Amino acid sequence: MISSFDEITYEYFGEDYCFYCGTSKELNGLQEHHIFPGSFRKKSPTVWLCYKCHKRVHKSSKFLKLIQQLYERRSQERSSSNSK
Repeated sequence: MISSFDEITYEYFGEDYCFYCGTSKELNGLQEHHIFPGSFRKKSPTVWLCYKCHKRVHKSSKFLKLIQQLYERRSQERSSSNSK
């Protein structure tokens, strides 16, 4: 599991690792998850989560909010590194 935001690397984007905990798809199959549910789902970006994190995000609104915040932060970091 990623213990701090400082440890985040861009390899965690994509289909090879769980967006939250970093589990590789070889160890635990990944499932696609829409960041923003409900009426925003059709336009929502998606991330890949392991089964355990995907199940957790659907059971806990706090965990869903954490995933959304993490996505926004990583997207901002990625945008700023690409503009350099």
